Amino acid sequence: MGVEDATAGVQAIKATGMVAIAVGDKADLIQADVVVPATNRLNYPLLAEAFKRYHK
Repeated sequence: MGVEDATAGVQAIKATGMVAIAVGDKADLIQADVVVPATNRLNYPLLAEAFKRYHK
């Protein structure tokens, strides 16, 4: 699982097969599995659910 705020970073995370959590604008970070508007919205339940849902 990786957390990134740039499109290139999200692409790099996805290229490795990891779950991508993006911080920023959903329209700009469409390749991410989960997008939150700011880092203060990141929490363990969100990360755990994303991992469970998207990790293959």
